[in-house]
Amino acid sequence: MGLSSFNRARRLAAEKALEESQEKPLDKMSVAELKENAAENEIDLGDATKKPEIIALILAASGGGGDGDS
Repeated sequence: MGLSSFNRARRLAAEKALEESQEKPLDKMSVAELKENAAENEIDLGDATKKPEIIALILAASGGGGDGDS
């Protein structure tokens, strides 16, 4: 890997970390955003269609709990 490739990889990793740190709390996401989040994290939503159900499944799959403020 050349220097330019290495620097590009570092820049992309930094951009991704910044995006993740600025991610909205679950309770502020739309249903579509929640479904996208679940898909990205390979979380099976089953028959869940309502926001509270989806949030509960995402939190359960991630080992979190509470009201989505984490």
